[in-house]
Amino acid sequence: MPNRRNGAGYMDLTAFYAIRNADREYKKDRGGRENKSKPQSMKPTSAAKPAPNPKTAAPQSNYHRIYICSPYSGDTERNTANATRFCRFALKMRMFPIAPHLFLPNFMDDAIPVERELALNFGLRLLCGCKEIWVFGDRISVGMKNEIAEAKRKCITIRYFTDNCEEVINTI
Repeated sequence: MPNRRNGAGYMDLTAFYAIRNADREYKKDRGGRENKSKPQSMKPTSAAKPAPNPKTAAPQSNYHRIYICSPYSGDTERNTANATRFCRFALKMRMFPIAPHLFLPNFMDDAIPVERELALNFGLRLLCGCKEIWVFGDRISVGMKNEIAEAKRKCITIRYFTDNCEEVINTI
């Protein structure tokens, strides 16, 4: 269940309901929950769904929400392509990637300081609903530093990856 409070400790029902509804849609697409109150023998059999095709069915595991932390400003075209690739990698790892820098620029302008600041704050609010943050690349931007600091403050697991999606294990 996602947290109802934002990073500052205030009720944040918008993010809560968005994440909750996304979870419900995912579960609905998977076929929903079984009604555990009825014994198996009392469940109707005439409306039973055929078994899903194992080649096309979604995996029957819970996808943990992870926050994709990668640069956006600068070469936005290349950085957007990289972020999309990082999300694809996370999906293959059976994670639910959250990458605000892929959808917020569709309706917010990074060149306008007020909108950029608002987008960064939206990202931090989404981060609070994630189990982990995955940091990609060897360049850490100012926005990424803020996201990493917020993850540390919230005790969210931080994992580092190269641009080639290889995890960097700290040996210190």
